[in-house]
Amino acid sequence: MKILILVLSYEDNGIYSEFLKSQKSTWDSFNVDGIETFYYFGNSDKCYIKGNHIYTDVKESLMNCTKKTIKCFESIKDFEFDYIFRTNSSSYVDKNLLKNFILDKPKTKFYSGIIGDFLNQKFCSGSGYFLSKDLVLFLIENQNKLNNNLIDDVSISKVLEMLNVELVNSERFDVHDSNNINPNYFHYRLKTQNRVYDINNMKKIMELKCNL
Repeated sequence: MKILILVLSYEDNGIYSEFLKSQKSTWDSFNVDGIETFYYFGNSDKCYIKGNHIYTDVKESLMNCTKKTIKCFESIKDFEFDYIFRTNSSSYVDKNLLKNFILDKPKTKFYSGIIGDFLNQKFCSGSGYFLSKDLVLFLIENQNKLNNNLIDDVSISKVLEMLNVELVNSERFDVHDSNNINPNYFHYRLKTQNRVYDINNMKKIMELKCNL
């Protein structure tokens, strides 16, 4: 089994660049067999891969996240993998527990994340969702049907309705207080009112898990 973790990233020489450094020095500093991480960016003059960075020619903006994500999917479509886990800069991922979660899941038509609702459209939250490879390829082939006026997670869900794909609820721990972190989750969402606190909490999660 092969899983690609794709991290929606942004190089701003500021807080998002610090998130990138923190992810690489915490959860992504551990190698887990069968899991590979790529960070993907916009604002490039062409699409290419350098190391584990995927650069796309999409202008960085909130409403361009759908285009940027599909460009990322196009970059990895010929890679060998069974699933992708699409996450973002303010997430901590325990790769061992993520692997355990996915072990018994179907390898086709699998779409899983924290289920939300936007104007009666059910979707898996963009903070972290799984797609089996067949669905990644389907989205690439049907990208002309994606609504770029919607946030990417909602737009993707709407297109997957064409296949009657079931939304499977996943797990996520939202970190609001560094003193009350449950170590048994594979995905942590760090989004307080202070982004510096979020980066510090990322380090505290790793310390907690390492001590265990």
